[in-house]
Amino acid sequence: VYEDDEECDIYSLEDVSKNTPIVYSIISDNSGSMCNGCVNLEQMRFDRNGVSFSHENCPIADSKLSIKNLIKNFNFTKDRMQVIRFGTRVCEVSEISNDSSYLNNILNNFDVEGKTALYDAIDTSLSTMEDQEGVKVIIALTDGYDNESKITSNDIILKALQLNIPIYTIGLGNVEKDVLSEIAQKTNGVFYYAEQSES
Repeated sequence: VYEDDEECDIYSLEDVSKNTPIVYSIISDNSGSMCNGCVNLEQMRFDRNGVSFSHENCPIADSKLSIKNLIKNFNFTKDRMQVIRFGTRVCEVSEISNDSSYLNNILNNFDVEGKTALYDAIDTSLSTMEDQEGVKVIIALTDGYDNESKITSNDIILKALQLNIPIYTIGLGNVEKDVLSEIAQKTNGVFYYAEQSES
C-alpha cells in the first residue's frame, strides 16, 4: 500500500462488506429494443414469480430474471437495494429497501417504452444514493445506445467521482462498448459485455 509514492505499514486488513452495509442501485433498461425479436409483452407467459418462460433470447425477460436471482440471494439483513427502470425517461424509481417482496413487485409491474435514457437513469441513481450510509454501488444494464438523455456520460462520471460511487456497466449486444467501459473504468467500476442476453 502506497501514499504519495511512499510505502505504508499495514496493520490490519478487513473485509469491508462484512461489517459495513452495502447499498446497491440496479438500473434496468426497459427501452423498446429490449423486446426486439421476442413476443410482445402482452403475449408473454409468466410464472408465479413474474418471470417469462415463453421467450428465446428476450433481453428484458433475461434481465428481469437476473435481477430476481440477485434479489433471491441478497443479504437483506445488512444490505439494501434499489431498482430503477428506464426507457425514453426514468419511468420508475423504487425506494432503497431491504424488502424483497416489494422489489420483486416493482420488477413484475414493468412496461417497455421507446428510446434509451441511460445517463438520466444513472444520474437519478446517483442522486438517490448520495445521502445513504455505507458502501454504495451502481449496476447499470443496457442493450443500446443512449439517444434520449438530457445529460452526458461525462456529467455522470464527474458526479460519480464526486460522490465516490462506482458504476458497474453491463452491455448486451449492440452497445457503445467504449462509452460503457469508460463510465465503469473512470468511476472505479467494471464493464461487462455479453453478445446475447442469455449469457
